[in-house]
Amino acid sequence: MHAGFSRKDGTLPERILKQPHPDGPAKGMVCRLYAMLPDNYHCRGWDPNGRPSPEKLRELGLPDII
Repeated sequence: MHAGFSRKDGTLPERILKQPHPDGPAKGMVCRLYAMLPDNYHCRGWDPNGRPSPEKLRELGLPDII
């Protein structure tokens, strides 16, 4: 993509990814970000690398960016 962002930029702080939640309904859980990214990208109309697909760019009225 023109801005240079890719899948490697789609992350969260290490604390969120590795430290289990201390209390509440999510106690003991950590964010499974990397397992969720493919579905997130698909729902947004992005490719597997985290970039908007040509179809999504056309939908947004940005066909010249393709």
